[in-house]
Amino acid sequence: MAKHYIITNRPVYVKNGREQIDDSNQALTTYNLRFGLAEIVKGRTGKNKVKVEMIPDIVLNEKSTAISYESLDTEEQLVGSAHWFKSLYDEMSMDKKNNDTLFFIHGFNCGYQCLMDNLIDLDTIFVKNRSNPIARIVAFSWPSNNMILEYPKDQADAGFSGIALARGYQKLLKFFSEFVKNKGCENNIHLLCHSMGNFVFERMVKEIMNSRVPITPVFKEIVMAAPDIDNDAFEPGRALYNITQFCQRVHVYYHKSDDALKISDRTKNNINRLGLTGPTRPLELPMNINVVEASEIKDSAGLKEKLIDHWYYKNSNIVIDDIRQVFSGVHTEKIKSREYIQHKNIFRLTGKAR
Repeated sequence: MAKHYIITNRPVYVKNGREQIDDSNQALTTYNLRFGLAEIVKGRTGKNKVKVEMIPDIVLNEKSTAISYESLDTEEQLVGSAHWFKSLYDEMSMDKKNNDTLFFIHGFNCGYQCLMDNLIDLDTIFVKNRSNPIARIVAFSWPSNNMILEYPKDQADAGFSGIALARGYQKLLKFFSEFVKNKGCENNIHLLCHSMGNFVFERMVKEIMNSRVPITPVFKEIVMAAPDIDNDAFEPGRALYNITQFCQRVHVYYHKSDDALKISDRTKNNINRLGLTGPTRPLELPMNINVVEASEIKDSAGLKEKLIDHWYYKNSNIVIDDIRQVFSGVHTEKIKSREYIQHKNIFRLTGKAR
């Protein structure tokens, strides 16, 4: 059974002697990141559920102000993020086929249990299906209120969560520089952001750029599904103008009938959303930013998806197959079930999944 990973900036409290994440819909947003391990198990009813084990955090005092990897050799010597990074590094360093990691950031109106359900879905789609390179999921649980009328609060919390995630990026760079050094593995980390999760990522990038820390292309592929951010996000002066410094390739999926983003659009004073219209100037995008229109897909499962057209990244076999080929490193122009619209510089999904 796959070993998955959790990052959260939700509060963590002790209950019955165990640390647990605050899974309420009114959880506070913190700048402190906590790290845990996740396992998908069968519940009493036979339905899958996620068992999360939090890793004890670092206790700082006047004699200990920061973790140092220099004198540490084993995972057992580590706590907090250090233990978590070492565990993930050891998993990814195993010499086996299809051993990449997928980092997932959920969207608006998706509370803690929603993220757990997404983790189960992504495990089924990408990990259990061995036709793609994903071996594990890293899921970021930021404190969405799980209520559709709480959009403004969710957006504010998403922004704060992006700042917290930027701290995690700096922790990762510290781990690379002090522990990994020249012992890097040959496997990849990919990023999948859905809906407002793209705003979390955008805010993370902005924070990193403002802090002037070194930028490392941590991700091989970045997939932005139904992105709930402004459609001029890739313009000069915007944070994501620099997105290609963080990865090798980007794919942006949009749907003209995404009703969830139409609601978002109205709350944003009619600023068009990237996941609804695509980028403002697709002809001027760098060659490694690819735009994929999903408006013509007809195979989405579930009445809710058929009505709203927002969760196609996990409900449409055509989109799922397209994303699998992206993560597998298939050349952009050779990915099947899409056609290139030259005068728009976009790809349009057509046909059936392979």
